[in-house]
Amino acid sequence: MRGKPIPEDVGWIVINMNAKGLSARQISDYTMVSIRQVYRILAHHEATGGVVVRHEVETRGRSRKLLLADHEVCVQ
Repeated sequence: MRGKPIPEDVGWIVINMNAKGLSARQISDYTMVSIRQVYRILAHHEATGGVVVRHEVETRGRSRKLLLADHEVCVQ
């Protein structure tokens, strides 16, 4: 079961608190974010420089059977 997504501003708060020298436990206590999520945010920031995982629109959801060009052929 997944929890609620962490807002982007909370992610930046975690990054700033870490930069000021607070431990993951302290950050978790202050922000009410799990320690595991704190580590995920820090790892994602280290890898990408951001705090939010963004997905491309084309890669989300189920794959489509028909494309717009297919629809135009079917309508004719």
